Amino acid sequence: MQIWKANNNHIEEASKIFDLYRQFYGQESNIDAASDFLSERFLTNDSEFFIAVDSDGLALGFIQLYPTFSSVAMKTLSP
Repeated sequence: MQIWKANNNHIEEASKIFDLYRQFYGQESNIDAASDFLSERFLTNDSEFFIAVDSDGLALGFIQLYPTFSSVAMKTLSP
């Protein structure tokens, strides 16, 4: 297993697994909207997106981090 920090070079893999995540929570599949949403996050650096993939490059899971709070400063960070 490998873990990639995703960017627009990984949009296809990221969008597929993100769309599956949304479907799990009862949302309709919309791969185009998922792709647009993630592309915007990558472009604006609103979040960090990591994908775990198997040896064939198949996405196994992901984590998306939204850096809006600082534990050290104990306050919200401004963009």
